Amino acid sequence: MKARANAATRRSIEGGLTFVLLVIAGAQVLEWAINRFLRPDAEEWTWISDVVLSVGLVTMAVVWARLKQARTVVTALEAQRIVLDAQLSIAADVQRALLPPIPEPLNGVHWYGAIEPAGQVGGDYFDFLALPDGRMVVVLADISGKGIPAAIFVSNIRAIIHALVRDVATPDNLLNRLSREVQMDARAGLYATCFVALVDTRQRTVTYSNAGHPPGILTGPGGVRALAVGGPPVGLIEGAVYRAETLSYGAGDVVTLVSDGISEALDVPAALLPAAIADEVFRAPSATPEAICRHLLDATRGAHGPRDVEGWADDRTVVAFGLHSFSSTPNRSAIR
Repeated sequence: MKARANAATRRSIEGGLTFVLLVIAGAQVLEWAINRFLRPDAEEWTWISDVVLSVGLVTMAVVWARLKQARTVVTALEAQRIVLDAQLSIAADVQRALLPPIPEPLNGVHWYGAIEPAGQVGGDYFDFLALPDGRMVVVLADISGKGIPAAIFVSNIRAIIHALVRDVATPDNLLNRLSREVQMDARAGLYATCFVALVDTRQRTVTYSNAGHPPGILTGPGGVRALAVGGPPVGLIEGAVYRAETLSYGAGDVVTLVSDGISEALDVPAALLPAAIADEVFRAPSATPEAICRHLLDATRGAHGPRDVEGWADDRTVVAFGLHSFSSTPNRSAIR
């Protein structure tokens, strides 16, 4: 909006100056023509000068009017920009307040998550939801749109998940319900990719379902595993069905989840994405969830994204959790 205001000012000033220059040039030509062909005496030059002066005054009045109009336009646009910036700042504060605190370690499992939005408000969301029986639900979602519509949709997704999480037994059932709810309220044509994991910290199992999201990555002494079982993005296909997979985890195992702001920043083919994410996980200064999240954000900060997308920018979100004993040497074997 500020650019529009500056452009309006520039056009008005340039137009006014051009008009003045044309009048001055025209006056010079007129004076030459009068002297060359009419050869007026002093009395005739008096009224000719009055005419030229009148034309000059009219010209200045037109220029002043155009500049005043430009200033009015600039003032209005600047006021709109200030209001919009204030609204976006409030929306950003509200959105940050919706993010969960990082939970304390639970039965040896550590947790971490972080978001770096592309703008003031974003379309990514993560959550840690502790259940009464000691299990933890971990969520990472990415809305298809951007800006304020995506931020509103994020709030809607969050509210639905919070309402469902205690009544739905498994991540695939949660995604089935979530997708139906989003379909019923699909006013803006938005949808979301979503990864839901149910972590049993006593039994040391992870049950997950992946709704069109970049694959989660399990790394640890046992090797690397891509977590891609699930279904389509929620709200995209009517009657979508989701599947779940249950894995055991042990000491030194870490599950890392990323939004497509991270995966697109890496700019690798989809088939190579799990390996690319795993490589960045292994490059982290330590195998703790916090170190992994911070490394992935640092490694992708300032990235240009996909080569065929001009002006690419997207929210970048990382979530990780794992069982303590992070000194264990990770196994870089091929992805299972």
